[in-house]
Amino acid sequence: MLKEKLIAYFQSGEKQHEQFKVGAQFENVIINKRDLKTVSLHGPNGIESLLKEMAEKGWQNSDESFLMLKKNGTTITIEPGCRLKVSIEKSTSVKEIDQVYLNFLKDLFPLLEKRELFMLAIGYQPAAKIEEIEENYGQKYQLMAKYLKEKGKYALHMLKGTAGTYLTLDYAHQSDFRKKVQVAYALSPVMTALFDNSPVFEGEVYADKCLRRLIQNNCDDQRCRVAGIFNNSFGYADYAEFIMNCAPIFIKDGEKYIFTGEKTLAEIYKEREIDEKDIEHAVSMVFPEIRVKKYLEIRMADALPYPLNIAYITFWKSLLYSKDNLDALYEFIHTIKEEDIIKANQDIINEGLKAKFGEGTLLDLAKDLYFMAGTQCLPTEAHYLRPIEAIIFNGVSPREVSLRHLNEIKG
Repeated sequence: MLKEKLIAYFQSGEKQHEQFKVGAQFENVIINKRDLKTVSLHGPNGIESLLKEMAEKGWQNSDESFLMLKKNGTTITIEPGCRLKVSIEKSTSVKEIDQVYLNFLKDLFPLLEKRELFMLAIGYQPAAKIEEIEENYGQKYQLMAKYLKEKGKYALHMLKGTAGTYLTLDYAHQSDFRKKVQVAYALSPVMTALFDNSPVFEGEVYADKCLRRLIQNNCDDQRCRVAGIFNNSFGYADYAEFIMNCAPIFIKDGEKYIFTGEKTLAEIYKEREIDEKDIEHAVSMVFPEIRVKKYLEIRMADALPYPLNIAYITFWKSLLYSKDNLDALYEFIHTIKEEDIIKANQDIINEGLKAKFGEGTLLDLAKDLYFMAGTQCLPTEAHYLRPIEAIIFNGVSPREVSLRHLNEIKG
């Protein structure tokens, strides 16, 4: 019964092609100018008081602690490490996402300046070490920290240290779902390497590349890796099995959180009914790079500065919402062995875009993808792709640019 309910939940997200929309979630790190370390949650200069001032600009408080604000369909949430996440409602228009994000910056930046704070679009905390980052972000995150600290080497680093750029995409039916999931999965090495923006790790310059991949590989395999994702028959039932075999960490009983530890979703709901809110919680407590809710959530890029973050959204939209591009990519990825995808995702830590993939390198593939996106991009959105050119054709990686900016800030 549980499996059927999960499958029905995924099916309920199906949309007609003409109804497809794209959404975005941009994480950023709020830091002090004086030492580049994370801002405290409470206190006169804490993140909570900052959001109270945001509420004076029309942002509606939906949480007594002022850790969540909403305005015109856009949501601000604060997560461990003072990551400020802006979730922008799904739209058919990248231009609308762009404008909403700029309006958010317009509201926020004067308040940051007044408090001598920075908001950095960077993939990992620029100065603070993981043990220096407070964990009093509410019971939910305390329970997650309690669970994850017993898992992979970098599980807590994922929870408290990383920041990413995520987008949400729709699917029409199970076959379309399969194509998009498999294509996104196969492209994960090139996308992670192309949008690598983590120059610092635990207060030191990070000597290798693709820190996000290193952390993902050392987090919690049970909730980060979906088995059989490259199978020809992969579908809703397979993803439902993945969710059922994961531990949701905690469940909510009224206003109370109950820690469930290692118990899987299937074990917890063996003798009890599950409702849609319970399902929504369960599907949000797994961390694969393509996460499924009633839409696909692609989670393989670091936090990116404007306008590169908008370019990233446009890039994926042009690749996966074009039938020609999706079909061509689906055909291409089935010439690649899954073990080669896994190997590429290891090799990018040392080699970045120079890593081998198929008959060429990830950089070769990035060039092909860029031209594919450009040919199918809406004329009104083509200009959003331009920031990617500097990475692909001039070798200017986001992580190198961010490192220069950090050094300038330090003086």
